[in-house]
Amino acid sequence: MPSPACWPCSRRRPTSLSWRRWSSGKSYRLLTGSTAALMQYIASQDSSLARVSRAIGWIKSHYREPLTMEALAEHAGMSPSSLHAYFKSVTRLSPLHYRAQLRLQKPAG
Repeated sequence: MPSPACWPCSRRRPTSLSWRRWSSGKSYRLLTGSTAALMQYIASQDSSLARVSRAIGWIKSHYREPLTMEALAEHAGMSPSSLHAYFKSVTRLSPLHYRAQLRLQKPAG
């Protein structure tokens, strides 16, 4: 449920039905309004966000294996410098630091 601050023009708590109506209208406007091109880009397979997501998925499934930026960038379909910059903007960590954090969180064995 949304906080009262984001619920438009209402002081009462929204019902689930009224929330669905309000949020579906917002979704429709996001997908068809001035942000439509941005939403399509984010959802596309070739967006930088999708490529970083592929790199994150690869790191999660291969976190025990040796990792080079060149191999990870090739898997993501980006140059090493572009992948590093976009990866850090999304996760706030470099790919190698992300893998180190993942290794610390995963159980050994």
